[in-house]
Amino acid sequence: MPVVGLPANTPARPAVAPDYLPVNDTPPPREQGVLSVEERAQLTRDLTAARERQHGTRATPSKARPSKLPSD
Repeated sequence: MPVVGLPANTPARPAVAPDYLPVNDTPPPREQGVLSVEERAQLTRDLTAARERQHGTRATPSKARPSKLPSD
């Protein structure tokens, strides 16, 4: 039979309802501009080098073993 009401371990509701999220508020303008072409190229090189370093240390995936089913 379905239980009517809240479960015993339900936390109490706050006394004051929280405000709604500020949907129309926009963030302030950024202090730093967009990356230049040279900065973007350097960042790409740095990220590629980091990926290559990690690729060498990554563990090789093992082959999946078939599961043993119980015999009937």
